[in-house]
Amino acid sequence: MFLLRPDKPETEQDEAMFDASYKLFCERIIRQRLLVNNEVLRMGQLRQAFIDMVKANEGVDASNYRQDLLKKRLAQDFPQLAFHMPTKRNVYELVFAETLSKDALVDMLPDPSGTETTQSSELSQTDSDNETGRTKCQTTQEDTRTLYTAALFLKRLLSDTPGMSCPWPPTSENVNVTESQTVVPIGLYNLVSWIIGSTEEPTLDHYVNIDDDVHLKVLSVCQDIVYLASKGRKQTPKSLALGLTVRHLTGSSRIVSLLNRLGHCASWDTVLSLDTSLAQLTLVEGRDKIPKGFSKRTPTTLVWDNIDFGEETLSGRGTTHHTNGIMLQSVPGEPMSTAIRQPQRKGVTSFIAPPPMPIQPYHQSKRQGPQNLCQPVQSATCRMDTHFAVQAEMAYAFVKSTCTDSCTIPSWTGFHTLLQDENTLQKSALYYLPVIEASPTEMSTVNTILKRSVQIADQLELDHIVLVFDQAIYAKAQQIRWKDVEFTKRLVIRLGEFHTCMSYLSILGKRFGDAGLQDILIESEVVAPGSINGVLNGHHYNRSMRAHKLLYESLQRIRFITFMDSLPPQERAACMDVITEMECAFPDRLMDVLSADQRFDNMCSKYADFVQRRSTENATFAFWSSYIDMMQLLLLFVRATRESNWQLHLSTVRLMMPWFFAYDRVNYARYLPAYWLEMMNLPVTHPSCHSDMNVKGQWTVQRQSVHGFASIACDQAIEQTLNRDAKTKGGWTGITQNRSAVYRWILSQHERAAIARQCESMAGISPELRTRKDLDKTRISADAKAVSRILDTIDSMLNPFDVHQDGIVCLSSGRVATGEITKDLLVASEKGENAVKEFMEQRLLSKTVDIFAPIISQKLKTLSDQKKPPKKSAAGKEVILRADKKLFSRLLILGQSRKIEMREILSYSLGTVSYPLASADGSLAKTNKSALMDLLQSKGGECLVDKVPIGGAILFDGMAVMQAMPSRPATFGELAETILQSILQLALHHKCTRIDLVTDRYPPISIKSLERSRRADAGSQLITIFSPDQRTPTQWKKFLSDGKNKEALAEFLYVAWTHADLTTVGKNLSLYIAHQNQCHCVTVMEGVQSVDVVEDLQCDHEECDTRVFLHAQHAAQEHKAVIIKSSDTDVAVIAVSLQADLPCSLYVFTGTGNRTRIIDIAMVSSALGTSVCSALIGIHTFSGCDSTSAFYGKGKRK
Repeated sequence: MFLLRPDKPETEQDEAMFDASYKLFCERIIRQRLLVNNEVLRMGQLRQAFIDMVKANEGVDASNYRQDLLKKRLAQDFPQLAFHMPTKRNVYELVFAETLSKDALVDMLPDPSGTETTQSSELSQTDSDNETGRTKCQTTQEDTRTLYTAALFLKRLLSDTPGMSCPWPPTSENVNVTESQTVVPIGLYNLVSWIIGSTEEPTLDHYVNIDDDVHLKVLSVCQDIVYLASKGRKQTPKSLALGLTVRHLTGSSRIVSLLNRLGHCASWDTVLSLDTSLAQLTLVEGRDKIPKGFSKRTPTTLVWDNIDFGEETLSGRGTTHHTNGIMLQSVPGEPMSTAIRQPQRKGVTSFIAPPPMPIQPYHQSKRQGPQNLCQPVQSATCRMDTHFAVQAEMAYAFVKSTCTDSCTIPSWTGFHTLLQDENTLQKSALYYLPVIEASPTEMSTVNTILKRSVQIADQLELDHIVLVFDQAIYAKAQQIRWKDVEFTKRLVIRLGEFHTCMSYLSILGKRFGDAGLQDILIESEVVAPGSINGVLNGHHYNRSMRAHKLLYESLQRIRFITFMDSLPPQERAACMDVITEMECAFPDRLMDVLSADQRFDNMCSKYADFVQRRSTENATFAFWSSYIDMMQLLLLFVRATRESNWQLHLSTVRLMMPWFFAYDRVNYARYLPAYWLEMMNLPVTHPSCHSDMNVKGQWTVQRQSVHGFASIACDQAIEQTLNRDAKTKGGWTGITQNRSAVYRWILSQHERAAIARQCESMAGISPELRTRKDLDKTRISADAKAVSRILDTIDSMLNPFDVHQDGIVCLSSGRVATGEITKDLLVASEKGENAVKEFMEQRLLSKTVDIFAPIISQKLKTLSDQKKPPKKSAAGKEVILRADKKLFSRLLILGQSRKIEMREILSYSLGTVSYPLASADGSLAKTNKSALMDLLQSKGGECLVDKVPIGGAILFDGMAVMQAMPSRPATFGELAETILQSILQLALHHKCTRIDLVTDRYPPISIKSLERSRRADAGSQLITIFSPDQRTPTQWKKFLSDGKNKEALAEFLYVAWTHADLTTVGKNLSLYIAHQNQCHCVTVMEGVQSVDVVEDLQCDHEECDTRVFLHAQHAAQEHKAVIIKSSDTDVAVIAVSLQADLPCSLYVFTGTGNRTRIIDIAMVSSALGTSVCSALIGIHTFSGCDSTSAFYGKGKRK
């Protein structure tokens, strides 16, 4: 039964029964509305209206009446009706009179958002209801028709838009704001502008006028609509540029895909295809094609550098060691006529790398130095050449010497930027050269670089080309060039200034680091402790330059103030008038004032005479004045690069050379004189190159054109551009093992970067509009505060220009350099100058000595050498004391030859030190003293207690309290408060009524000096505490390594605590403060506080370990229990020995962290017995303590 087809509904079996309803339907709906009123209705609406009429007139449910049957009847009865079925899915069939025009049809279209149910309900209402419904929906229908009409119009415009017409791949010339307008129809652009309310101009003849910022946003939105309407088949400048820019900056396919799914850019495959096609286009056009922005017969510089990646390969082999290169021209060339290029295949994402550049083999032979060098000018002449530049530096020092924290004059870089503001150079043209897949550490690679450079010179039609290397590559390149006539003629090789600066900075760090420079920079918080090594050795270039410039300004200010204080009042006032005039003239008229004002020259002369006179009188003054001179020379060297001043560059190079010789920078000492002489000889060897160099901007790189004083060194430019870009996420990172991907990145980089700049332009981003950060108010304020902190730090140490002590004094520790070190520091410049003259005369001019022969080291000592461990000369070599490995063989031969018993020989100490009692370097043999503490604790039975008797006295080892502080408060006042609160808290916890703080004394001659110097192996620094608001030192352990600091801190605590209000504690208590030989007691009794001298506790004990028991004996007169808070084993041993002699119970609060414990000394003493306790001090001393050596291999338990 269920397989049989069901009977048809009654409504479909007998259609004649609906004739009455059908006639009424035709009269009211078909004739009246469709044929007379020319309305357009959906077929579904007509069916629902017919069903409703059947239900109303005949009371029958005709819901199963099929729509196709109704359509068939209407088509037979009304041939004048037209039935239109749209091609889109889910859109209803429309019914209207065929006589209806197209325009009228569009106007009469029903609301596309309306549903069949709502429309049918409207038809089923009575005439009055219909009239009311029409009134309500008339506005909605009109709006809908308008929007639908506009949509159809825009759809036609979008379909007719041709899209990008350039051949594939589009370049930066095809991806810009102008090209974006060609793919955006006027109607679409104007519509969006009207929608967002940017304009009310009713036109379709041209783009409406709106603000530039809004214009770019409207173009962006319109391009998204064009891209979306074509389903990605029509690319726009935005879709391609944005996708490629994101790949260029991040290399992330997920970000590109995310933007693509949001409709903002092309797909990842399209972007990758564009990148591949750009690289392929470069290959098709040929490697030798002149890049955009470059011109023939224009002075050109090539910079080559190594680039290394430490990839995580399985074996460690196959890591990347390549050679990068960039090409530079000082002025971008005129745009060259673009030839019609052959379109590349679209949709290709894979790239086949070209064969690698062949490496030209190089065969080593006898090395040869430079030829035909002229007689050099003297250093005095070079110093005269820098006179005008030095005047500007002196003006900077004088003006800044009177500045305060609110000073508006910027630091060194900002100062000269304002002076050179009008002399802004044009932005340089820069191009990434194809990579050479070999390390420049190989001579063959360097030979390839030179040959490739000659080829580029031929391509640019140049008779010579300038190359720039760092010192390592420079040395190899010159060795090849000096032997090849063609290379000597065609190539001019320069030594990179950036790496030269870094080496010079390391000299500053070596010479001044342990003289106080390191501690000053750390304590002033200019440099973090973890970064100080990179600052001192010059590897952290920016951080190092800023730190040295701030210290240079600070020392200049201190020295100039010292000079001003030495002048009579009338002369001092005259100098201040000159400085005030310079401040008023800065920056516009400052240089005019300097050149015309004789008073400024007189002040400079008096200042120079003062410095010269005081330098001869005081070694420390002379030493730190040399720092100012060296830094001034470095700043002049940097200034020459920033201003692209070739003559100043040559002069400063000559003046810097002695320091490279003095401090044994042998590589720069060998090649810097050769570089300088070759550059001085350019008028003879390469006259055109000499002329080019004297043109500003020809030998440096200008990366922006917003402000002056901004040229950078060529070797710094490659670090900031190619090397940095290659090591970003959008660079080589992650693809270095894929040779094709690397080549694609290199070949397309220039065009990719240009497209990225165009994308920024389309977004309205202009990165070049920013002023120099050194001129920001926040930066000026930060630099001024940093200088203020440096001045405060130096003030708390030693003033280098006001030291009344023979020899050179370390500013931080107060340590005086030995005579040998002082002499080496003061004659370093002279020795370096003599070495420079000898080197140039013997190796470069007369050739009596081979340039490649070893350079004799100067081996000048610095204050760092004063910290080195003791050494002893053996067989002409400096070696640390050690046992001779051939000792026993020699003893055997000695015993046999002299017939001496070996037992007798071995009864003597045969080494340089007694090895059973000393370490190999001669220091005391050490042992673990805490082992004795553990042994006493184990022998004492149940000696560990949780509580102590109420009303006892608690004694603190002051230095242990300071060493154990978990964090360092910001100021000394806060430090005193923190220590006081900590000891009060512990005393109140144990309900003690007496508190003693006992500290050590540190006499100059002490039996513990050796142990203290061992503990201060990292060095010390001397700080003068002058105020509670003074900042505590950053290097806290270094501060506590100096005994003078500890004594000063104890004195400060005494002064601070005697002025503290202890009545707020709310209990009666006594606070005993031991400092130096004295002791004071702060007593609080019934809310009244008093301070008294305790004569019974005045003593000259050096160690707190013994002095604390004097306090314990004094406390035992009124207290039955005395608790000693100390982690020192010596204190516990002495306590056990003296327990029987004290009329109180002793407790030792010892341990740190989770091992803190309280030991009942009385119980330990009782368990050990009187005889053992009496002998314990002797046993402890004999087996090794701070001042006696332990037996090697014998601990406290044996």
